[in-house]
Amino acid sequence: MITKTRFIVLPLTVLLTVAVAAQTPRQSAEPPPMGWNSWNWFGKQEINESIVQGVIDAIASNGLKEAGYKYVVIDGGWRNKDLGPDNEPLADPDKFPHGIMALADRAHSRGLKLGLHTVPGTHDCGGDKVGGYEKEILMNRECIAVDQPSEQGRRIKVDGDIEIWAKHLAGQRMAVLLINRHASAAKTATMNWRDAGLAGTISARDIYQKKDIQAVGDSFQTEIAPHGCAFLILAAGTADASPASRMPGK
Repeated sequence: MITKTRFIVLPLTVLLTVAVAAQTPRQSAEPPPMGWNSWNWFGKQEINESIVQGVIDAIASNGLKEAGYKYVVIDGGWRNKDLGPDNEPLADPDKFPHGIMALADRAHSRGLKLGLHTVPGTHDCGGDKVGGYEKEILMNRECIAVDQPSEQGRRIKVDGDIEIWAKHLAGQRMAVLLINRHASAAKTATMNWRDAGLAGTISARDIYQKKDIQAVGDSFQTEIAPHGCAFLILAAGTADASPASRMPGK
């Protein structure tokens, strides 16, 4: 976060402004919103009222709500082709016979929030199925914990189809994502500790596999499936310097 301060002529005021800014503790942003979006699986054509009702009930009852998932978003396919008398969007009477307000009431009664995708006019976007998400990954609290702090991850290395992204965590730890962008071939990804500004003894944990891994020497190497990734938490034991001070871009 970059704070801009307006400088004025009076030296005393400038000094007081700087002093107050220096003493103000850095505030973390609110955790990012988490939830379900209809587009990734149902697209525009297949979404309907009964599907959304089932999703609301499932999130409220299967542990996802307690894990932090609060939003149910209907992303396209809910609108009628005609507008209302005041040019307001209307729900498709065949796909959503009870209207959107009934779904909002259902979500609110279960402690959730309902969202809608809207665009000007009467047409939604088009789209295709891209696949579902495994509940095991969605419920992985180690992954969720990485997503909560306000600092964004940064790409620290590109090696052909392999990208490495990193994000600082509390307690001399760092989250690292190794991504294979290739569409059809597995690739070997190598993470050198120096790429993230780490040195010394490093411990590592694979949070998708939920297991500690043996980090040997000054690097980690793994094979990643096409369009796959490896998600690691690295912790510096004895290090030449803290990750926060040595990571590229700091």
